[in-house]
Amino acid sequence: MLRTYLEELKLTTVDQIASYTNLSNFWASVLQSIIVVFLLLSLAWLVDKSATWLMRTIIPSIIGRTSNKWDDMFLKNRVFAKFAHFFPGLVLVAFYPLIASKTIRDGIESMTEIYFILIFLFFCYSHNQFI
Repeated sequence: MLRTYLEELKLTTVDQIASYTNLSNFWASVLQSIIVVFLLLSLAWLVDKSATWLMRTIIPSIIGRTSNKWDDMFLKNRVFAKFAHFFPGLVLVAFYPLIASKTIRDGIESMTEIYFILIFLFFCYSHNQFI
């Protein structure tokens, strides 16, 4: 359902850009894609900052109440704060259908996959004492 809504929104915005700017459909989709990528990257940045803040402030207060030792070790090594860096990639994956230009969408998709790999490697490397 969300995917269908995003597809309709994408087509509507491309049509509106084409009608307001007198651009061809191709250039309207490129312009729409550039705008959407900028907005998605801004949203991903906000999600990253919010999730990291949440993982550094709210989670420790919850974990401090438990009697388990493993979660204290995760907290000490900032596992939760580093895990928060996965959320911006999830935002991009969720909103891929909004990008009208297939070339730009494929490029962003490839960069997001590389981002996930790098974050995973960073996550594992920084916690090599657990492996």
